[in-house]
Amino acid sequence: MAQQSHGTPRAETAAARSAGISWQGDSVGNGDWNTGANWAGGSVPGATATATFATGDQGYTVTGDATIGAITVDGDGVTFDGAITEDSAGGATFLSATDGAYVTLDQDAFFTGNAVNFADGTVLEVQGTLITTGGSADVVLIDGLNADAIASSALTVNQLYVQDAGSFTGDVTLNDGGDITLDTSSSFGGDTISLLGSGTIYEAVAPGGTSGSGSVADNIGFATAGGALTLGADPTATLLVSGDITGSGSLLIAGGTVN
Repeated sequence: MAQQSHGTPRAETAAARSAGISWQGDSVGNGDWNTGANWAGGSVPGATATATFATGDQGYTVTGDATIGAITVDGDGVTFDGAITEDSAGGATFLSATDGAYVTLDQDAFFTGNAVNFADGTVLEVQGTLITTGGSADVVLIDGLNADAIASSALTVNQLYVQDAGSFTGDVTLNDGGDITLDTSSSFGGDTISLLGSGTIYEAVAPGGTSGSGSVADNIGFATAGGALTLGADPTATLLVSGDITGSGSLLIAGGTVN
């Protein structure tokens, strides 16, 4: 999922700048969080500030550890490499993204805070650690041996991928038409998967593997009557459903083995 720089000209909007202290980085956006010259105005944002990333650049990396009130990414493709913690005075939303942003927490990242809020068309990729109170997102990728996402309240998604030995713990609310894709090397568990309509849970064979099984250690519930849940797996994979399936809806089996 590596991002490529497209040489997009910077187009930071006035609205984005007014929303917080704006990142500028070097000529292509890279830089250390704790270097004042990397921020508009020449000063590192304080612990209660909102840090805004809206340079128009793609594929850049921000290094360093910090405490911050909130982070907003508007259209950028940015990778964070460091430990970022939401200040105790921060608001209900810690990390948000709009306008097609692609936010990656790399394998060395450790993000801790309140909810995430990622608009449709954005992507959150977790290769390191994310501890959140939940929130909402369009597409979430949790991938890699060091990838660990923990949500203390429900995370509402359109698409959730847990793969390449990644781990997710927590409740998931799946929007109508959404899907959860796991692979046989991943770990997925929590309390409840709630379906807001119809959805799919699929077990894939891990890259380089030939077979295997994975477990959905959750209760699954139809939050909206009349939905359809499709359970499936690769031909040589097994999807294990160990919890209860409750509510009013249809259950469909599509491919592989489902137990």
